[in-house]
Amino acid sequence: MGMNLLKNCMTNNTPDAIAANPNPKYYNVIGYHKFDKAFILKIHYHHCTNYEGLKIILYKGQFNPLMLQAPLDPHFKENKGKYPKPFARFEPTDEGMFTAIQLAKSL
Repeated sequence: MGMNLLKNCMTNNTPDAIAANPNPKYYNVIGYHKFDKAFILKIHYHHCTNYEGLKIILYKGQFNPLMLQAPLDPHFKENKGKYPKPFARFEPTDEGMFTAIQLAKSL
């Protein structure tokens, strides 16, 4: 017998959880740009509080629509092939998108 110290902890394992960090499983792509060697996704992560859940992410390589069926983690970490690793992230503003496009064109 003992106390359950985790009973009232909030986690980001369900779509109803509110957290500053995005849950890679719960998102909608709301815009994209394709280039020769890169692509940009504008993503809304549900229930994420920073920047209202909006992220502009640049990936190297060719866009594959099938990748949108997998979790998309916006963090720069090894992902063991489950989803693409971001090359760069930008502030989710018009200026951020402009900068992302300029970098994608230069790759």
